[in-house]
Amino acid sequence: MVKRLWFALVFLLSLLSQGAKAEAPLIAAVSSNTRSGWGPSSVLAQHAGYAGFAAVGIGYASDSDRFGLDLLYGFTPALYAGHDVHSFGIKGLWTMATVALGRQYQWRPYTGLHVLYNPHPDLFVMLPRQYPDSYYVPSAIRPALVLGFALRWQETRELGFEYAALDSELAYYRDTKRFETREIGSFGMNVRWLLK
Repeated sequence: MVKRLWFALVFLLSLLSQGAKAEAPLIAAVSSNTRSGWGPSSVLAQHAGYAGFAAVGIGYASDSDRFGLDLLYGFTPALYAGHDVHSFGIKGLWTMATVALGRQYQWRPYTGLHVLYNPHPDLFVMLPRQYPDSYYVPSAIRPALVLGFALRWQETRELGFEYAALDSELAYYRDTKRFETREIGSFGMNVRWLLK
């Protein structure tokens, strides 16, 4: 577990250390179309936090840059989950404050809601016929509360760390009154490239 987190951190930091002229072709292509109509305001990669072992996506920010919406595709290989897991997510974020750290850096704490969809055949959106109405809530769609912070620099990149807790885990906490990070929630980290 610790090796996996170190690998992910080193990988994400190496992505951040790339110069602006060495952007990946995908980021450069998306950047050239941004702010024209429905163009995204950022491209991001995430590890864990219920997004998947590795997730990629695009982000949209309000004009004030206080509210954002991320669209994510995540993948977890069978090595970690027992079988390959594909997931899709929509994450709404609210930046609670922006604190300047010198001229080039900002600290940005945020909170939000991440709604996840997993298309696995053992999960469902519509309740199977053999169960009475409202017997189970949909298992393929799960909401998670998110709390985190991002370090932004030069108005071009962000490194974020967050903690997410699923609705089912919050119900577990409500019933047991025990809060242990091994049983409740998932820590994640992400890298965001801001597009101009």
